[in-house]
Amino acid sequence: MTRFRGVTRAGWGDIAVASVLGALGMGATGPAPAAGQAAEAAAATPRAEQPWLARWRPLEVLGDLPRTLPGSESPFPALLALPAPRVGTLWTVGNPAALPFELEDRRTDFSISRENRSGGYRRPLDPTEVTNGTLTGSGWRPLSERAAVIGRLVVQRTGLGDGAFSDQLMPYGTSPFAVFDTTGEAQTRTLVRVEGASGWRFGRLALGLALGYESQRTFTDDARVPRLNRTATPGATVGLAWVSSSGGLTIGVLGGLQETAQTSTIHSRAAASRAYTPEGYGPLVAFDLLAAGLRRRFERDAKGLTVSASGRAGAVKWVVYGRREALTESRFTTFIFRELADDWDTRGWTLGGAGSLSSGSLDLALDARFTTLVGRGFRGDLDLEHFESTDRRLRIEADGRWKPLGGWEVGARLILTRNTSDRWDRLSRTGSEFSSWSPALGIELARRLSGQMAVSLGSVVSTYGVSSTTPPPGQFGSAWEKWIAPELGLMATGATGWAAQATLLIGSNDSRTVWLRAQYGRGQPATPAELHV
Repeated sequence: MTRFRGVTRAGWGDIAVASVLGALGMGATGPAPAAGQAAEAAAATPRAEQPWLARWRPLEVLGDLPRTLPGSESPFPALLALPAPRVGTLWTVGNPAALPFELEDRRTDFSISRENRSGGYRRPLDPTEVTNGTLTGSGWRPLSERAAVIGRLVVQRTGLGDGAFSDQLMPYGTSPFAVFDTTGEAQTRTLVRVEGASGWRFGRLALGLALGYESQRTFTDDARVPRLNRTATPGATVGLAWVSSSGGLTIGVLGGLQETAQTSTIHSRAAASRAYTPEGYGPLVAFDLLAAGLRRRFERDAKGLTVSASGRAGAVKWVVYGRREALTESRFTTFIFRELADDWDTRGWTLGGAGSLSSGSLDLALDARFTTLVGRGFRGDLDLEHFESTDRRLRIEADGRWKPLGGWEVGARLILTRNTSDRWDRLSRTGSEFSSWSPALGIELARRLSGQMAVSLGSVVSTYGVSSTTPPPGQFGSAWEKWIAPELGLMATGATGWAAQATLLIGSNDSRTVWLRAQYGRGQPATPAELHV
C-alpha cells in the first residue's frame, strides 16, 4: 500500500471585461420584432458557459469522457449575464432543425476575458501556469417565420508555463496513447474556432445544418528543444425535426461527424531531450532525442446519431433523447521503414432528459444525462488488442432563479456528477478502478440598484469523494512513478474547492450594456491518497 503526500494547494481565477452593442446600438431581449424593425439583445457572455449554450455546436466532444482535476468545478448561475436555462430539441439535444421552432428572440454577445490558473495542485502533464486571453462573439436570430441562425467565434491566445510536458491537446482522455517529453519549457498556443448553424422549416418538417472548424498551433519560443503541435478539426451535424399539428410534440433525428488531424514534432537541436509514448499501464519506454527528434501523427474520427422527443405540458417544457456514439483514434509511428498505427476504438451511448418550469417570478430547470463508453486499444507493433476500458458518467444539473420584489434576484445552481472507470492493461496485467461523486453548489444574489446599474455576488463550494484501486507506483520503474502514478494518486484522493465571484452590470436591457466580473477560487486535496492493488 502506497501513500501519496505533498500535494499542495492551487488557485485559479479570472477577470473579464466586456462591452456590447446591438446591431444598431439598441436591443431588447424577448420576442423577435416584426418585419421592418431592427432590434438586437445585448449582454455579455461569461467565460464559463452553461451546457444549454453549447449543445448545438458541431465541435462538442463525441466518444470521449476527458478526466478533469478533482474539485475544480464552478457552477455560478450567471444571473446578470445569461437568461434562465432553456430546454428543447435545440438547447438540450443540439439539433439545429429546431431553430425555427424554438428561437423567438435575438441576441448578440461579445466578450473579452483574461484568465490565470496556477499552483502546485496539478497533474504531471499539466503546466505550472496557464494564462488565457480570449475574444468571443456569438449570437442568434430568426430570419423569418421559417428560418433562423446561430453562430459563434472564438479567438484565444494561451501561455503555458514551464512544466507543459504534454505534446497532445488532451493527454487525459480515455485513450491510453499519449506523447510527452521531459524538457518542460514554456509554450504558446493560438486557437481559432468558428461554428454556425441554420434551420429551415417546411410546414411541420424542418431541416438543420451546423458546420464548425477549429485550428490550433502550439509552439515553443527560443527553446533549446523546439516543439510544435498543430491540429485541425472540421465538424458537421445534420438534423431533421417534425412537429405535431398541435405543436405539443417534436420528434428529432440528429447525426454528427468530426475529423481531427494532429501532428506533434519535437526537435533536439541545442540540447538532448527524452520523450515517452505511453500505451497503457505498462513500463514507459524512453526515446533519447539527439539530432533526429520525434514526430507523431494522430487522426481521430468521431460520429454520433441521436433520436429525441420534446414537448410542452402547460408551463412545463420537457425533452428526452438517446444517442449512439463512436470514436476511432490512430497514432502513427514510423518503425523499421514502415508506418505502424496504434488504434483506439470507443463505442458508447448516452441517455438524457431535461425539463423546465417558468411561473411568474420563478424559473426552474433540470438536466440529466448518463453516458457509457467502452474502449479497446490495439498495439500496431504487436498486432494485438492490449488495453480495454469501461467509463460511465451520470451528470445532473439543477438551476433555480427567483425574483422577489424590490429589484432582487436569487439564483442557485447544483451539479452532481457520478463517474466510474474500469481500465485494464492486458500486457502488464494490471489496471485501475475508480468510483467517485462530485457535487458542486453555486449561489448568487443580484440587486438592481437603478435602471442603469446592477451588482451580484456569488459563491461556489465543491467536493470530490472517491473509492479506487490502482497499481502501486514502484511496480514499473522510476519514470512510471514520476509521470503516471501522480495522476492516479490525485484521482484517488478526495478534494474540496471553493470560488467567489462579483459582477457589476452597467446599462439596461434595451441599451448598451457593460459588465465587469472578477472571480477567484482555490482547490486542494482533502486527504492524502492511498493506492493499492
